Amino acid sequence: MKEEIAATVFFITRLAKKRGKLEKRRSEKLALELTAILFETYKNHWYPECPARGQAFRCLRMNKAQQRDPLLERACQQS
Repeated sequence: MKEEIAATVFFITRLAKKRGKLEKRRSEKLALELTAILFETYKNHWYPECPARGQAFRCLRMNKAQQRDPLLERACQQS
């Protein structure tokens, strides 16, 4: 779970930096907040013996066609 969350956080913060939406300090704070939120949220929804189980719960939405993902929004607000 650690590797997957780290990859997710890296992807999201890199995407925000690339779009010029975050300065370095705020990006680091976002990474810390998002990591903590994802670990807390997913700790009981991670099944190493069956990786596909729980994947819908772990989905993060990041497109204009759907509502903002509450986990991403919370991480942004707390950072």
